[in-house]
Amino acid sequence: MKKYIILCLSLLFLLTACAPKSTPTPEVNETSIPTSTPEPPAILPHSLYYLAEDATGAQQIHRLERDGKTITQITSEQGGVENFNISPTDDSIVYFSSNTILIVDTNGENPQILEENLLSNAAPIWSPDRKKIAYKLEKVAILYSLDNGEKESLFIDAENEGSWFSSFSPDGNKIAFRKYTVPSAPGGSVYIYDLTQHSITEFPRGKSCYNDVVLWASSETLFCYGHSLAGGAMPGLFRMNAVDGSVETLIFSETMPPFLMVNAPRQDREGNLYYLYTEIIDSANLLPASSIEYFLVRSATDGVTDRIKVREESFTPSRAIWTPDGNALLIIQEDELFFVPIDPSLPIFTIMDNTSKMDTYSLEWGQ
Repeated sequence: MKKYIILCLSLLFLLTACAPKSTPTPEVNETSIPTSTPEPPAILPHSLYYLAEDATGAQQIHRLERDGKTITQITSEQGGVENFNISPTDDSIVYFSSNTILIVDTNGENPQILEENLLSNAAPIWSPDRKKIAYKLEKVAILYSLDNGEKESLFIDAENEGSWFSSFSPDGNKIAFRKYTVPSAPGGSVYIYDLTQHSITEFPRGKSCYNDVVLWASSETLFCYGHSLAGGAMPGLFRMNAVDGSVETLIFSETMPPFLMVNAPRQDREGNLYYLYTEIIDSANLLPASSIEYFLVRSATDGVTDRIKVREESFTPSRAIWTPDGNALLIIQEDELFFVPIDPSLPIFTIMDNTSKMDTYSLEWGQ
């Protein structure tokens, strides 16, 4: 029996010696634990820049962040900002304020004066690669190179003319601009300046594109469209050839009524056209413009074939722009900003419920 007890004690000693030893739990210094604040979920595909009044009533550049809620005021110019343009590469901003052209970074810091003591609005715009800025130096159209600081004169307005730059083509080789007769309301005819050929192409006046909205569809073509009869603009949709100056009529009524109203056209990679559209039979229904109901439609490349409604909701837009990916529209109506996906299974939701102090025609996408 004694031998048995001794044997059991020996086994117990061996098991205890072989058992894994516990390691004491170290004290945790909470201040040493790395922490991070999660970014708010993105609602918008990119940030959105625009002009709006500040607390003093001066117009400043603001940015709506991708969360669709946070608003950042970028500038605080005493004289306000008249217009601006966002660089497609890094959100640098060029803007015109108090007779001065300034360049700042995306948060309005590190200002650089490009021109000062100007007598008229210079309307500066970035090239797609951020290497050049086009603007007006009184009567002279200037192309400024950020690489070497050189200024190239593109053309000079006649004494009875005025002009302003609209936008670069996607490849950066052409610039669309407007020219009008002085005195006259700015708008006028559309011209293209070809930077490779150093030539100007004028689009014909008449029913198409005089005072209508113009935007690039590709590096060779532009859309011209009208959803208002103000200022001599004509309702409809036209495709403009930036190479030879020809204009193709897509949607237009010679009789008027009916008034075929088009807003915010876009062509996808397959050639389909998306746009806001309505047909007005009775001219009495043209006023007020804010009451005209549009539908989001899709058609073939010609603007007519296979036209169908994309969504069943109607809209009364004062402004509409596409998201850069083409999957949704931002629509401003009755001082509210709505996000409208082209996918009808996705809901429409409100981004801003009060745009009364916003310049709705200043909307530009950032990164």
